Amino acid sequence: MSALRGTRMVGLPLLAVALSIPTEQASLYIGFAGALDFAMFYLSGQVMDRFGRNFAAVPTLIGLGIAHLVVGFAVDANTFLLLALFMSLANGLGSGVIMVLGADLAPKDARSEFLASYRLLVDFGDAAAPGILSGLVVVVGLTSAMAGFGFLGFIGAGLMYRYIPKYAVQPTNKG
Repeated sequence: MSALRGTRMVGLPLLAVALSIPTEQASLYIGFAGALDFAMFYLSGQVMDRFGRNFAAVPTLIGLGIAHLVVGFAVDANTFLLLALFMSLANGLGSGVIMVLGADLAPKDARSEFLASYRLLVDFGDAAAPGILSGLVVVVGLTSAMAGFGFLGFIGAGLMYRYIPKYAVQPTNKG
C-alpha cells in the first residue's frame, strides 16, 4: 500500500507534465485531490472500527490499482483531474489503516521493537517506490510503469484479504 501511495505522489506530476497541463493548473488539481483525501480520514476510521480493517485496506488497494492501470486514459486536464480525485478517494478510504494494523498486531511484550521494525518496512516501501517508478518510466514509459504498480495493488489486495483478520482486535460495544 505504501508503494502505491508513493508512486501516486510522483506519477501524477509526471502525468501532468506529459499532458502539458500548466504547472499552476496541475498544482490546483492535485490540491483538490489532496483535500478530498484529507476529508476521508474520519470515514476511514469509522469503516475500520465498524466493519473491520479489510473493509478499508482491500478497497483502497483495489482502487489504487485501478487508478494506476487507467493512467493511460488520462488525455487532457479534465481526465487528469478525474484520475487525481479517484486516486485520492481510493487512498483516503484507507487513511490510517497501515498504522492501525501495526498497532493491532504489535505484541504486548515487544510493542516498541515491533512498531519500529514495522514502520521501517512501511517507510522503505514509500521511499523506494518513487525511485523504482522513475527508473521504470525511463525504460517502459509512464503508462506501463504505473500499470505495473497497479497490478501490484491487486496482488496486495488479495494478500490483505487473505491474511488480515476481519478484526485484528475485537471491537468494543460503546452503546
